[in-house]
Amino acid sequence: MRQLTFYFLTFISFATFGQEKVDLNKVQVGLSVSPDYSYISIASLYEIPKVGLTTGINAVYHFNKSVGLETGLHYSNKGYQTKMMDLYYFVPDPKAPTQGKFIYNYNFLDIPLKANFSIGNKKTRFFTSIGIATNVFLKETKTSIYVYPDYTEKKIIYPTEHYLRKVNLSPSLSFGIDYTLNDNSHIRVEPTFRYAMFKLVDLESSGNLISAGLNISYFFGK
Repeated sequence: MRQLTFYFLTFISFATFGQEKVDLNKVQVGLSVSPDYSYISIASLYEIPKVGLTTGINAVYHFNKSVGLETGLHYSNKGYQTKMMDLYYFVPDPKAPTQGKFIYNYNFLDIPLKANFSIGNKKTRFFTSIGIATNVFLKETKTSIYVYPDYTEKKIIYPTEHYLRKVNLSPSLSFGIDYTLNDNSHIRVEPTFRYAMFKLVDLESSGNLISAGLNISYFFGK
């Protein structure tokens, strides 16, 4: 793994060697959006990942060209879903659904704090980030989807939320490319992995929320 990282960094360095040198401002603010693939660490044959989202505002302070500290305020949608399952009945009913599935959505207010490390002085630079986010629980919804012989029914359910953990912590790790547009703005594209430290519910049968996505950020500021 270390050798692979070394070769990748070497490749990026050569790729950006001939580009124009640009400086970044000390303080910048920005916007980010990350389509995520979200899951829960439950050992089961029925749970599968679902599409989620993390988006919000950010602020970064650049100590120098290589090191920065970033925070922000984000909304995130995480969760999981079950596979579409065939439904069987002791007494056959032609009006009953033949298949069904559930989608579990958990919405959070996230406060991230992460350190950014960049390599290179050109417009295109390679960087990596490591940090942790405080996840403040907002609400839960469950969507049921039932397939009947001649139609499909989709219904949103608002379950009782008192049993869910109200605050969690999610370490994160990312790496990607930072492209400088001009002296005042730059765009960052980074695959990001997040893993909640504590279970969604304080029960042995519960699991930890996991998400992986492609975070795209735009920063600006004088």
